[in-house]
Amino acid sequence: MGLFNRHRDAPQIEFKGHQYTPDAFVAMLNQMTTQFDQARQQLTDLHQQVSDHQAAEQRLQDEKGRLEQQLAQLKKQLQDVQSNAEASDDEIEVGNTRMKVRVLADRYLESNRALADANDQLDTLSRELSAQKESNRQLKDEYNRKLAAYDGYAQQLEDQLAAATHVEIDGQKMTVTELVQHYQQLARQLSQAEKRYMKSNRALSDANNQLDRLNREHAAQEEANRRFKDEYNRKLGARDEYVRQLKDQLAEASHIEVNGQQMTVAELTQSYRWLTQQLLQKRTQLQSVSTQPTAPARSSVPSANQKLIDRYYALVRAVLAEYQQAVARLQAELTESLTDHHESEFLQLVSLHTSPTNYQRLLRERGQQLLNYIKDHPHQEKMLRHGERAANESAPVRGLNYWRGFVDQYQQAVAKLLEKNLNVQKNFQYALRYDKALAQRIAGDMPFYLSAQNVVDLHTIQDGISDEQTINRDIEVFRSNINASQKGAAGEQLVRDALQDYEHGRVMFSLNLPYQYADGKDNSNQIDGIVINEKGIFILEIKNYAGSKIWINRDGYAVTETADGRRNIHKDYHDRSIVDQGKDHCSAVLKAMKRDDEVSPHIRYLSDHVHVLYVSTNPHAKIVTTGAGVDPNHHFVSLAELQEVIDGANGKLRPGIIQLVAAAISNQQKGEKQFSYKCFPADPDRRVEQAWKQYTIMQKMLRLKLDDLVARRDPHIMRELDKAGLRSCNGFVNNKPRNKK
Repeated sequence: MGLFNRHRDAPQIEFKGHQYTPDAFVAMLNQMTTQFDQARQQLTDLHQQVSDHQAAEQRLQDEKGRLEQQLAQLKKQLQDVQSNAEASDDEIEVGNTRMKVRVLADRYLESNRALADANDQLDTLSRELSAQKESNRQLKDEYNRKLAAYDGYAQQLEDQLAAATHVEIDGQKMTVTELVQHYQQLARQLSQAEKRYMKSNRALSDANNQLDRLNREHAAQEEANRRFKDEYNRKLGARDEYVRQLKDQLAEASHIEVNGQQMTVAELTQSYRWLTQQLLQKRTQLQSVSTQPTAPARSSVPSANQKLIDRYYALVRAVLAEYQQAVARLQAELTESLTDHHESEFLQLVSLHTSPTNYQRLLRERGQQLLNYIKDHPHQEKMLRHGERAANESAPVRGLNYWRGFVDQYQQAVAKLLEKNLNVQKNFQYALRYDKALAQRIAGDMPFYLSAQNVVDLHTIQDGISDEQTINRDIEVFRSNINASQKGAAGEQLVRDALQDYEHGRVMFSLNLPYQYADGKDNSNQIDGIVINEKGIFILEIKNYAGSKIWINRDGYAVTETADGRRNIHKDYHDRSIVDQGKDHCSAVLKAMKRDDEVSPHIRYLSDHVHVLYVSTNPHAKIVTTGAGVDPNHHFVSLAELQEVIDGANGKLRPGIIQLVAAAISNQQKGEKQFSYKCFPADPDRRVEQAWKQYTIMQKMLRLKLDDLVARRDPHIMRELDKAGLRSCNGFVNNKPRNKK
């Protein structure tokens, strides 16, 4: 509170035996100056009156001279009449003119009357002139008296000021002028201090709010970290226990007793391989013997069905080699397609840390690559989900829809093929007991679809795309990145087009100025655009938000409302408001100008001309007037009225300063900040093409059936089996399932 009690500890000034505060002393000086000016004005008025009276006196003198001249002319005419009169009663010559005496007498009488009138007027003017002279004398006396009083008052003021030439304050002597200047300087500093104090108060309040939010986030993060740590310790303990058990089992298995004989694991493995080779040799020898199965001692299968089953197995043995070759051929193709394309990230979206401009470029390039691939492979349109095939969508969005559909189909194909490969021989256990031994021998010859390396590679790829929750999260993040980037770029382009032919000033876009945020680290502030003209410096914060209404609420956040009344409060990636962004932009621009030697001397003058315009480029969004509690300086401006608002501002920048400001801001340009994004991997078209080749081979494997080869050898066998209540199962025979009632 002491900051605002500016007079409580102010120094006292002693003047002519009286104590004055600086304010009272300045007020007294101002009063004396006012009285001095009033006296001067009175003297000026008196001087003007004297001048007016002198002018009137001159006019009277001129009129008197004119009348005296007329009187002289009349006297001369009378003398002419008297000197030239003759005895004739009829006519007389006056000058060069002859006239009757009677007429001349009339004129004489008229002249006498005129002369009498002139004498009367002359007497009147003489009296008025005397009165005017008396009035002038009195005015002159009054003028001289007040002039003497004025000189005395002026001398008194000079004496008082001379006495007050030096004033001692806190042991320091200074003149009154220095005192007034010092006091005014202190008053300005105090006013600035009050403004800084209020601003600091607001900043402190904002910092406290942010600190509270950070504390809450920190507490939540600590709780999450604690739970994660507990889960990690639990899993780590379970893993250590599992490793210990494995070590115990390995220690116990270091020597194994088989048929009463002790051997190491290596010896057991070698023995197992030798026995496997012997078993394969015996199996080959058995295949060379007649393939006719030995009839069981007793069977529940009718004899007609037995012959049908034997016929099916004979056909299976006949086409088995062809089937093995087909599987081997597809397996080789799949192995080749998986070479160098089997990592877990093969079909994952990638994370990028780059600038917005570079991200927009990568989006366009990689999205267009995918779009071109889809155009060249129209049969793959089926990969797009229902409702995601709009032709007017952008290349990145259409590419993302295709990518999502393809990854789903690919993942399903991998899962089915791995399951089918696992059950190639296992399913033969369900063969009919009749001739089951032959079915088991056939099972031993049935080839697996995948090699051991194929299984490893496909499991690796599947591991990267099997977590549906993670995939959906990445897809949504990527879609949000695309929408934000494209809408922001489209909005900025609309403003660029609107100001393309602007001739009243300088226009700049995509600025990145040096700036330090609350963390104190060197950073940059990204500004969408700046217009500099004689009206001021206009910072453009461009938003392309969807909605039917848009405004800024009392907390400084941009709010949009849809036609059905749903509202959305927009925040940046640090949960800051649009007004906070605008204030940061202002600070960055002012700091950029302060760093310039030519502009910095004018910074106070320029700071009053810096404005932030929040531009809404959505032509369908109605801009709502801000309500109570909202700063009227912060509101949206439509694209249609942008130039009108800029050119209609109340400002006056000198022409020479405009170029200097533009150069100062341009010279502070930094590289763009980098952010985290989701995107397609590099060369997505070639990656999809390789994955499509793998997908096609896997589909062929899933469609490949030994029974199709059997049916080509004997087109009637399948129908006869079905008629007998039997079914073929790709190498063995089983009963048809009963229909459930």
